[in-house]
This record gives sequence, C-alpha cells and structure tokens, in this order.
Amino acid sequence: MSTFYVVHHTFKVGKAPTFWKEAGEMMGDPVAMKAALDKTLAAGFHCHTFMPVNMEGPVFCVWETRVGLGAEELQEYIDGPDGPGKGLCMNNTVTPINAALNPAPPFPRKFE
Repeated sequence: MSTFYVVHHTFKVGKAPTFWKEAGEMMGDPVAMKAALDKTLAAGFHCHTFMPVNMEGPVFCVWETRVGLGAEELQEYIDGPDGPGKGLCMNNTVTPINAALNPAPPFPRKFE
C-alpha cells in the first residue's frame, strides 16, 4: 500500500521570488504543468495538495509515495532537480502520516 507524508517547505534565504516566478510560469502553461505532474507520477510520487501560508512561506503539502518508496526516497526527490524549486529554493522536511492513528487515507490513493 502507498504511504502519505506531510512535507513542510521553507524558502531558502532570498529564494521565494525565484520559486514563485518559476512556479507561476509552469502553472500558467498547461503543457509544462502536465509534463511535470506526469514525470513526478512516473517517479512514484504525487503531491495531493499545495498549501502556501504566504508568499514567504512556509508551504505545506501532502505527498504520496508508491509501494516500495519511503521517506528517504521522497526526501531525495523533492530536494533534487525535479522537486519543488528544483532543489534550489526550498528546505524540505518530510514527516510520515501514521496510518495506525487514522487508517483512512487523507486523499484517495494514486497508488495502490
């Protein structure tokens, strides 16, 4: 079964404007956005929700990993060139959601 995580993103000093500029360009281009989402899904990850508190952060997200991928792989992915901010703009803290405390997933699963 897949696993869900809460990710706490904070911006590296001075990098919030860079992130928002690049994110805005990608979100404004349906082809680029679909390509990024498809690439992330093919890698075994899915960001269910993106919840910025304000333009300077923090940002909270709920991510899901397919079976066989865990917190370490998610951390590596989101810290890398295909993650949010391309690994240059954000510090990312990955925290697993404890399914034993709430067996219902927070979102419908992308991965079985």
